[in-house]
Amino acid sequence: MTSNAPHEPWDAETNAAEWDRRYSESESMWSGNPNEALIYAVTSLEPGTVPTFTTGSTPTTVPTALDVGTGEGADALWLAEHGFSVTAFDPSAVALGRARARDTQGRVTWVQGGIEDAPIDSTFNLVIAMYPVITHTEANLTRLLSFVAPHGRLVFVHHVVDPDTIHDGHFRFVVTPEQFRAFIDTTPGWSVALDETRARHVTTGAGSGHSTDRIVVTTHRA
Repeated sequence: MTSNAPHEPWDAETNAAEWDRRYSESESMWSGNPNEALIYAVTSLEPGTVPTFTTGSTPTTVPTALDVGTGEGADALWLAEHGFSVTAFDPSAVALGRARARDTQGRVTWVQGGIEDAPIDSTFNLVIAMYPVITHTEANLTRLLSFVAPHGRLVFVHHVVDPDTIHDGHFRFVVTPEQFRAFIDTTPGWSVALDETRARHVTTGAGSGHSTDRIVVTTHRA
């Protein structure tokens, strides 16, 4: 989930309350569709990572996925529809209520919390962080990586921001693609499988004002 409003870093309680307020301002904040960047990144993974796409048959072991900052849940539901056992967390109870309402078949485990306090103890074959509002601290980045199982993948996607304006708005504090890539490059046991900049085509929802994404897909080698 994303926002252009500037703010100081919030504690967990303030973060949840603020996102509840923002989600309550409209019936839906996002387009309701899975992100194009997610579909591109997941379908670009090597054979065997996503059995639904690569073999056309039912996998013997269901791959697991975690959606970090799921918002209203469109990406998590897309992963569930394509063969993953999905857990998704978000600090906003309002957003999670909408996600649960869309999940009519109960395919996703919805958890309330942010990167600092979400009660997630498992590791996953695939972790996605789509436009995450994660305060840039080593502890937060370390926890993000801790969700990924050995040989699993982490898909990190964020908007490309003009370097001249990066200190405006929430990017003053939020992890940028450049910061994420730098952290991966200096963390043993990790490698980059994909790092691309792609045009973004979104005409509805709060994310429609951005035209370019950076997609970084990493592998946990350990």
